[in-house]
Amino acid sequence: MKYINFVLVCIFITFSSCTQNRVEKNTVVLLSIDGFAHDYLSKYMPENILKMANEGVQTKGLKPVFPSKTFPNHLSIVTGVYPAKHGIIHNQFYHSIIKQKYQMGKGKYDERWLTALPIWTIAEQQDVKTAIYFWPESEAEIAGYRPTHFYEYNESTPNNVRINQIINWLKLPQKKRPQFIASYFSTVDTAGHKYGVDSPQVKQAIKDIDTLIGELNQRIAQEIDHDVDVILVSDHGMAKIEQTHAIDIDSLITQNNKIRIVNGETQFFIYSNDEKSLNDTRTQLLKSASVSANNKTQTRFKVYSKGNYPEHWHYDTNSVVIPDMVVDAIAPYNFYKDKVYSNEHKEGTHGYDSKFNKELNAIFIAKGPSFKQGVVVDEFENIDIFPLLMHLLKLDKPSVDYEVDGKIDSLIPALNETTNLERIGLESNDLKSNVLELEKQAKK
Repeated sequence: MKYINFVLVCIFITFSSCTQNRVEKNTVVLLSIDGFAHDYLSKYMPENILKMANEGVQTKGLKPVFPSKTFPNHLSIVTGVYPAKHGIIHNQFYHSIIKQKYQMGKGKYDERWLTALPIWTIAEQQDVKTAIYFWPESEAEIAGYRPTHFYEYNESTPNNVRINQIINWLKLPQKKRPQFIASYFSTVDTAGHKYGVDSPQVKQAIKDIDTLIGELNQRIAQEIDHDVDVILVSDHGMAKIEQTHAIDIDSLITQNNKIRIVNGETQFFIYSNDEKSLNDTRTQLLKSASVSANNKTQTRFKVYSKGNYPEHWHYDTNSVVIPDMVVDAIAPYNFYKDKVYSNEHKEGTHGYDSKFNKELNAIFIAKGPSFKQGVVVDEFENIDIFPLLMHLLKLDKPSVDYEVDGKIDSLIPALNETTNLERIGLESNDLKSNVLELEKQAKK
């Protein structure tokens, strides 16, 4: 009898252990270094970040969505859709229904600004705990959900405090532990704006953040006893600018109360219901779009009207936030209004069309049990990170009334496991027909 009981206990322990191993999933940590240009990797050779890249997966360049601004790109990374679809088309713009100008972080006061679900909302809907230590609009309640843990943004919070909190979250018991963790660091971006891409200040900011990334990876290896995938991204790079190329918007057009202007430095948006005012404004702008210097004609900016925006902007929609006209600066030209930018010393900025400004390409580096080692994938758009997160977190295809733009195809070569891709429904039709073959190749 004792022998039978002993056997039953062993069977129970074995079964419980197997069940636990089967249920437990990798934790995914997503980190964003704002303004970290892809070419910083070769220019400044950050030791720990390069080590992470060599031991995991990296891309030849992560392509920002238009415009290459902080909030549109961070939202595209976590929603998998272009800005016109998730609602945050710039750091500043006008909403014709809310009848307000957007300022960064306004989503926490009114969720109507956000029109697509971020990964943490989808995860929480599927009973997966999430924790965010700063990410654009992570404080907003969306579809009735917020992250299980989150902090209100405070720029003065030291970066090492954020790293320590990530480790503390990872140390929580499995039932309390968030499976998805995200955080954001702004110091490299701040230095790039103020001092320029070649400055000692940028070099030091990169060195500081590189040390933190090294410490995080080391502590995960030494202190955490479960699988963790770490993904390191940036939202955009940084371009050189000169104050001599700053253009006063008021010098370009005659203001009237029938047009609304929202300045975003590398673009300004014009909203109006009056067709004549729009036509008159367009005529004025075209007259000063180009200037002559040293017997050469220089284009300072281009003027686009709604319905004729470049296809890669993905701006031609019926969205209530899409402007009637976009005036798009050509680097290093930039705009200011009401002396906002003319009095602010800047050596670098971003927001230009990354299709024509490769210095704005960002980084993507991933390391962990889900990823192969020493793999370099081709350039891809940052909207493709969302389906990767869906796959790593083993989430089901979200029930939403819009189509997710991002596809996982470009990241298939980076993954150790490619089974059940059809569950997330975010691969291209060509890939769907080849999923079985890809799974076989991945297992070889």
